[in-house]
Amino acid sequence: AAGITLPSRAAELPHRARGLLVIHEYLADQPISQYGAAFQLVLLTETDTQQWTSQDLEGWLKNAGFAAPARVALSPADKGSLLTVKLRPAVEQSV
Repeated sequence: AAGITLPSRAAELPHRARGLLVIHEYLADQPISQYGAAFQLVLLTETDTQQWTSQDLEGWLKNAGFAAPARVALSPADKGSLLTVKLRPAVEQSV
């Protein structure tokens, strides 16, 4: 998780955006299955990346100023998970 930074415009999201941020991810939190092992191998060999844990994503969101996300495990498990974060309404400024 170290070394990953948000682009400057993305870092403005927690302060300017409204609505709901939804992240669909295949998290590395659950015990590894045959499907999970194959998926991790494909990620590594095809894209030179890896699966991230929910703690990784929560840390990045927190560092960017977002609240802690809620997690929704999809069924079946090979559909991944959703992390959702409510974005605070932008504060209206008086002129």
